[in-house]
Amino acid sequence: MPDDRTKLMAAARRALFEDDRRHGSTRWVEARGGSMRPLIGPGTWMLVDFAARPGAQGEIVLLPLGDVIVAHRIVAKVRRETGTSVVTKGDAEPYCDAPVSAEDVMGVVRALRRGRRGRVTTLGCAGLPARTIARVSLWSARSARRAPRLGSFLPVPLRRLARPAVLPLARTATRLATAPLASAARLQTAVHERR
Repeated sequence: MPDDRTKLMAAARRALFEDDRRHGSTRWVEARGGSMRPLIGPGTWMLVDFAARPGAQGEIVLLPLGDVIVAHRIVAKVRRETGTSVVTKGDAEPYCDAPVSAEDVMGVVRALRRGRRGRVTTLGCAGLPARTIARVSLWSARSARRAPRLGSFLPVPLRRLARPAVLPLARTATRLATAPLASAARLQTAVHERR
């Protein structure tokens, strides 16, 4: 259970981001969690455009999920009578997040860098690579969600073996899709640092 200081820091961070959103600011924000690994891990800095609205599938957006603010990838958009919702998912997570209104998105990640002074890259933030990761991620989430039902057709001994493998397999599929981009970003940084 989070202590009072942790709750206070989360509330302050959220208030800061809301203020950035009102003013249409752009700022570097440090990632703390691992839900977007291997592309974004702890210590990765994200350039967040707080004035931008979520656009295409594959974009990485900053949004509130419960008491925390996360950076997750848009894997689908849902149009309803009440407006457009986005379905997001952390690249390292097995399941999608619950749909949220596009209006609740706080900002869009435009670039990444490793550490405070690392080289800036846009690999995996937009375009074809980001859309590809989003499609693989959505596919792995759907597969993870359906796997328990499909497992019911297996004989009991195989079912017991298959059940614990579902989540690691779903995570592995997305990690395989993002690993080349993460490696390319690290290589790009290493080449830049040698110059």
